[in-house]
Amino acid sequence: MAKVTRWTGAVSSVCTLTGNWDNGVPAATGDTIIVPADATVAMAGGDLSAVDAASFTVEVGCAINIGSSAAPLQIQATTVTIAGTGTVYITPNCTTMNVMASGSTYCSSTSTHPTINHHAGSTQTQA
Repeated sequence: MAKVTRWTGAVSSVCTLTGNWDNGVPAATGDTIIVPADATVAMAGGDLSAVDAASFTVEVGCAINIGSSAAPLQIQATTVTIAGTGTVYITPNCTTMNVMASGSTYCSSTSTHPTINHHAGSTQTQA
């Protein structure tokens, strides 16, 4: 059953640890994944691409950094929305990517070619 799960970083910065999410590691098709505005622990890159999420959202006001150039967050979701102020390194496998961040977003290449709606901040694609 699909659920909403939010990043807490309660245990560490590792995105694949259950204790870092309020509802367990996103694992089901259709899950909604949220990095909330009040998040304080950076999220290390990791592989969440086995989950076919409905959405992955970094909320407006979120100031944490996600991933790194050497280890971007790998995510599969219908829609990816980045609206925070931190730096995000991501390999999105998605249909639509909305970038409304005042920070920087770096997208590694994926097997899909999403529609990128760029509204603010800096977005760079990397091969």
